[in-house]
Amino acid sequence: MAEFSPTGEIRRIQPIVDEFFESVIHEFEPLFVSDEAKIWDVSTETAEQLTERLRNYYGYSVTAQELDLPLWQLLIRLDSNRKASAFRGKAQ
Repeated sequence: MAEFSPTGEIRRIQPIVDEFFESVIHEFEPLFVSDEAKIWDVSTETAEQLTERLRNYYGYSVTAQELDLPLWQLLIRLDSNRKASAFRGKAQ
């Protein structure tokens, strides 16, 4: 029997994950994404290509270290930064 890694964190942010695959990763949508998955597990893009796509969509430039975070942590960071940026824009 195959054993899979947990998916609790990915499921908790499912709308953010869905948006990411619909708007940023156009290559394919994986059948299974665990809490241990990193962006490299769901994309064949280079670091430069991913950084550009993420910056264009989320308005936030990720670092190489952030690209190595588990995907769920990276997506929370990107979503939070985008929301904070939008809030700052409205406050001005």
